Amino acid sequence: MIRYGSWDRYLRLVRFLIATALATGLQAPPARADDIRIGYTPSLSGIRAGQGANELKSAQLAVKQINAAGGVNGRKIVLVVADNQSTIPGASAAVQKVVEQEHALALISFIISAQVLAVSDAIKSYGIPTMIGGTNVTLTHRGNPWLFRVRPDDSIAAFAMIKYIDEDLKLRKVGILHDRDAFGTGGADLLEKSAKERGLVIVGRENHASDDKDYKAQLRALKAAGAEIMVVYSHEGNAAWIEKQYGELGSPYQYLGSPGSRIESTLDIS
Repeated sequence: MIRYGSWDRYLRLVRFLIATALATGLQAPPARADDIRIGYTPSLSGIRAGQGANELKSAQLAVKQINAAGGVNGRKIVLVVADNQSTIPGASAAVQKVVEQEHALALISFIISAQVLAVSDAIKSYGIPTMIGGTNVTLTHRGNPWLFRVRPDDSIAAFAMIKYIDEDLKLRKVGILHDRDAFGTGGADLLEKSAKERGLVIVGRENHASDDKDYKAQLRALKAAGAEIMVVYSHEGNAAWIEKQYGELGSPYQYLGSPGSRIESTLDIS
């Protein structure tokens, strides 16, 4: 599992972004030539603010270490931050700000697939190297050469989950609970595909909106369907409440969650 907010990930990420930006011949405007400006668009408000705050600290630490070691060819890195507000409009506005107003050479962008999809065309038009954490399989198959993944896509995670259920847990009846967005729906589709290939049965598939807080109806429906295990493909804020309510219902089947199920903010709530 990849833990969000790992500082060494950002250290490697920032270095790669700089190398890519310089290799493609991008230059900062003359007025800003002394700095290498890297755009960063975390969620600092809205439903993912807790996660975004931790990620920002990690990115700032990576930049601090690089600059303390002399920067890049003697040039200091400046991290240009714009809050994506945990929304699609906020994501688009954040990208526009760091590129058009702040003149970033490269971009560390979103871990939410729906946000990446929303800004993909803009990034392609800007021609700016952009790191993405979104895991929807299609993100890097849409003809945009400027998007670079920093996390395994959902085809790998879904395959590993079903393999674990089949070979390690020896269970056959699987229930799925997922977000309706690109991340959750794409992951659920891949879970179904992998389960079918292994002869497992999907006894129920429930979904929820990203801003839902009550999941007991879906949890009860999977119990009634005879699920031996539930696989959750939801973001950290949703997963926290799902886990809490799952426990309140007596943990009626085994639980297997996507990476958001084990980050700090989820565990604090659940």
